[in-house]
Amino acid sequence: MTEEYVRRILDSISDGNAEITRIPKGLNHYQDLYAVSDRSVASPHPLTFYHHPEGKIDYCYIQPNGEVRLSGWAIDLNPGVTVEVQLWSDSRLIGVYPCSEERPDIVAHYQQPDFLLSGWSCVLSSDQISPQDILIVKIVSSKGLQAIIEGDRLVAISSRRNWEIKLSAARQQLSQTQAQLTATVDQYNQQIAQYQSQIDQYESQKSEWEHLKSQMQIMGHQLDTLENRIQAMESSKFWKLRTKWFKLKRVLGLPVNE
Repeated sequence: MTEEYVRRILDSISDGNAEITRIPKGLNHYQDLYAVSDRSVASPHPLTFYHHPEGKIDYCYIQPNGEVRLSGWAIDLNPGVTVEVQLWSDSRLIGVYPCSEERPDIVAHYQQPDFLLSGWSCVLSSDQISPQDILIVKIVSSKGLQAIIEGDRLVAISSRRNWEIKLSAARQQLSQTQAQLTATVDQYNQQIAQYQSQIDQYESQKSEWEHLKSQMQIMGHQLDTLENRIQAMESSKFWKLRTKWFKLKRVLGLPVNE
């Protein structure tokens, strides 16, 4: 629903007495929230709202010696608010890690240059946590708001993340294969279009050649007809007499006009 639609409905049912404040994506960074009160008793102070922090674990790998490598990102959409990542296990704080690693992908996704230093990573020894322990990953903002982005047995988190990484790689490979296939199909279509153009050209030349061949046959037939006429004329008595008459005129010295 658009903000215009919501305000129109609220104004209608309140006879224009509603004080409306819209909080874009205020519900879990997904849906808009609207705070509505009676305008006559509304507070003179503006509504203060803070988003909870958000983030994700990108990498969780348990090495053969039990050492755990973790990495991810965390941000806070509220201006001027900083965040840190806390790792807990069985109500025991394992460590606190700042977001100090560059993540240009997060900047590109949120279109926020301030999110460049949003990455974090750590290495946990086998003395700090075992694969079967519950690991809770919290993001805590400087405003005191928290968000739990992971809570499960470490071995389950690692397995899930590894499958997600493989799935992402498979999707990327599939996307590349589809792009290559599309490029190949386009290339084949171009070649087919070129072949079709050559076939059309050949058909056109063939048609012209057939026309010329037909004309030559007609001319040959006409030539044969003329030759037959000439032979018929030359073999006629009149033609023979004509030939002898011209010979006689030549003997007599008379002018010959054939």
